[in-house]
Amino acid sequence: MYTQTMKSVRIDMKEVFLPCIIGVIADTHVTQRSAPLNPRIAHILIEKQVDVILHLGDITNPDVLAILAEIAPVYAVRGNRDLSFISRLPDAIEMGFDGIRVGLTHGHGSMPHYLWDKLHYYLTGFRFERYRRLLDSIFPYVKIKLFGHTHVAFSRWIDGVLYFNPGGACTKSPHDPHPSIGIITLEGRDQIIAEIIKL
Repeated sequence: MYTQTMKSVRIDMKEVFLPCIIGVIADTHVTQRSAPLNPRIAHILIEKQVDVILHLGDITNPDVLAILAEIAPVYAVRGNRDLSFISRLPDAIEMGFDGIRVGLTHGHGSMPHYLWDKLHYYLTGFRFERYRRLLDSIFPYVKIKLFGHTHVAFSRWIDGVLYFNPGGACTKSPHDPHPSIGIITLEGRDQIIAEIIKL
């Protein structure tokens, strides 16, 4: 099972208090699929005055994290395209924001899971339930479950849990023609606002 072999980290954000604004970004693929990081990303994150930035993997270039770190503290997980230095990143992070638990992972799972999902994706397209099972197995007691990988922006509350994918931040994808990032505002334990921002 994926959760038995994954490298995960637990972090309590003691220096962050509510309200808290979180920038969420995934699948930048800088130097692989796109030119340098879209300048609108930094503009939006600064304009929104984010307190922290969460990168959900497929970073592919360490400069991306350095650019984002100039705006706010950055926490990142490893994606399936992240090699070399990025292999030191965890597969999953569970964070606490004043009692609100947030889990982040790329979403590709183990190699068998990744290959099986790729086959299903080609046959039937994006199906959220496949990702929900993976997220629930990694983060069974988390209020906000973040994932990337699909390049499809997604935001849905199910049984009091927010499942959120900011979409791919790189250039146009065959999965979703509009690159995007996400902003999550934590105003209180029961006041959570999730927003997808098209680039």
